[in-house]
Amino acid sequence: MVSSVSTTIDGFKVHTTTFGAMAGLSLGLRVTKVFGPIVASFFKNLPTKDMKSIVNSDIDLTEIISSLAANIDEKTAGLIFDLFNTTLVDGKNMSDQNEFDMMFAGKYLSLLKIAFYIVKVNNFFDFGGIGKIIKPSTMPPVTEGLKS
Repeated sequence: MVSSVSTTIDGFKVHTTTFGAMAGLSLGLRVTKVFGPIVASFFKNLPTKDMKSIVNSDIDLTEIISSLAANIDEKTAGLIFDLFNTTLVDGKNMSDQNEFDMMFAGKYLSLLKIAFYIVKVNNFFDFGGIGKIIKPSTMPPVTEGLKS
């Protein structure tokens, strides 16, 4: 079921709608292929292999985002833009490349934080169970609309 959620990230008011099944499936597979190895390598380097300990620990999302930023190429940048297809930021439609460019010029860390929020809202990392590792406290809360 498609639903909408809103939150504030780094002062940006973010309103996103989950993708429909076909768009979500396609994007989810792309996200898993591109971001999955980066996220998995982060968790692989944690001092414990016990998943319960990892889930119960505080995970700093900025380390994952820093790793992602170090590995971005044109293909990844295009995927990040596609993630914003159903998202408004400060009331502006982020599927419009000009709006997207103006909103995030020089604000790349915020852009990546919002992209990870969109990934979380759409449950893309649940494909391999990775989404269950990222604690809700490391992401901005979903403030309205998302039903389980």
